[in-house]
Amino acid sequence: MKGLKYIIFSFVICFMALNTVLAEVCEYTYSEGANNYSFKCTVNNNTFSCNFVGLSSVYKKVDSNNNLVNASSTEVIKLKKSDFLDSAGKVNCNNVKSIKVDFNVDNSMNWEVYNVGNNISCTVANSVYNQNKGNYLYTRCYTFNLKGASSTVTSEETGTGVGTSNNNFNTDNFCVGAVQGVFTTIGWVFFFLKILVPIALIVFGSIDFGKAVIASKDDEIKKSAKALIMRVIAGVIIFFVPTILSFVVSIFDKDNIYNGTFTNCTQCMLDPKHVFNDGSVCSSLGGN
Repeated sequence: MKGLKYIIFSFVICFMALNTVLAEVCEYTYSEGANNYSFKCTVNNNTFSCNFVGLSSVYKKVDSNNNLVNASSTEVIKLKKSDFLDSAGKVNCNNVKSIKVDFNVDNSMNWEVYNVGNNISCTVANSVYNQNKGNYLYTRCYTFNLKGASSTVTSEETGTGVGTSNNNFNTDNFCVGAVQGVFTTIGWVFFFLKILVPIALIVFGSIDFGKAVIASKDDEIKKSAKALIMRVIAGVIIFFVPTILSFVVSIFDKDNIYNGTFTNCTQCMLDPKHVFNDGSVCSSLGGN
């Protein structure tokens, strides 16, 4: 029974890792002089979330009495998961090529963000700024471009938002660096567990069986022998968990995403000592 629990736990960890791999990140950028701001939306089968990266932000809204109050991100960000899905229900970052951010910067250099969306009116920032001029350094309405978007969009206030490089979710280099490091770490956990757990199961089973033999009780000997056999079987199954996982994924992954596009993550999770054709090895967590 304990062996079965270990197996179930291992499979849960594996599929949690798979879910992370299949998540797509749509990244939007705005550049103004030396400043580069970023906004990222993460979309997968279970969750949808967006957040600012590299800047201090707070969400605000104007209530019915025209007072500025704290707000949640869901009240301010006018984007939803369906905006990023194509007709086939798959994530396509190109569905939303740009977004607008309506905000003020206060005296502490925090961004007070009032609206974020691909189709919003940039009016709140001006009205709030005019009412409380002494509380803000400046007011803005920026257009952030999706990385890799071909168009160049000018903000309503200053500067130009320019998309850079390719779409941040690049299948050719996704499984490198920190991402690959996560799967390598998981691979090392599997590597030690698949050796230590079977050994522990067999050793403890043998001890119980030995005690029963010494006690010379037929019922206890039969019971311990059966338990030992079950533990040996559980140990063998645990040892082959990586192989079993790879087989299961290959059956359900009709688009061959995990074993194809993300082959580096697959190989590093199933074999953390793997050496690639170019001579490189699976990177450790936090590696380059």
